[in-house]
Amino acid sequence: MTKAFDLILSTYRVAGGLLVLAMIVLILASIVLRELFGNPLVWANEIALALFLWIIFIGAGTAFAGNIRIRFTLLTSGLPSRLRMLADRLATFAGIVLLCTFFYVSIRMVWVFRNQRFASIDLPVMLEWIALPVGLALAILSLVRFLISPPTQEDNAAPPAMENRE
Repeated sequence: MTKAFDLILSTYRVAGGLLVLAMIVLILASIVLRELFGNPLVWANEIALALFLWIIFIGAGTAFAGNIRIRFTLLTSGLPSRLRMLADRLATFAGIVLLCTFFYVSIRMVWVFRNQRFASIDLPVMLEWIALPVGLALAILSLVRFLISPPTQEDNAAPPAMENRE
């Protein structure tokens, strides 16, 4: 499962990077065409917002995959290690249930917007909303992976602080 998951994660990371690049190019082209040539891309704002939504949800999925999320350890930090591990697994399971609920709602949102079109370009709005289940799928898969094989203590540690270079 690890090799398949790593391949999926790499695909998400590449896609996220390409989406960021596409958004930068689109916004720069829109600015140049509007300010220098007086010929604005009227559809650029809608597409930029759709790209931004994709970037957010792919980024959230990769953050979950990297085990980079907020933890509330105030209650669990004082527990014995076995009880702390149980609490972590329960929290992970609760996260899976919550994300599965969001996933279901996101599928419903895609269905609701299936026949709508963008106002300025002839593309379905559904293309924008598909970002939600795509990002949530990686987040759910990541939590299932962590439930099956919990990360080690080193994986949960905060990244080292950057050195102060003066």
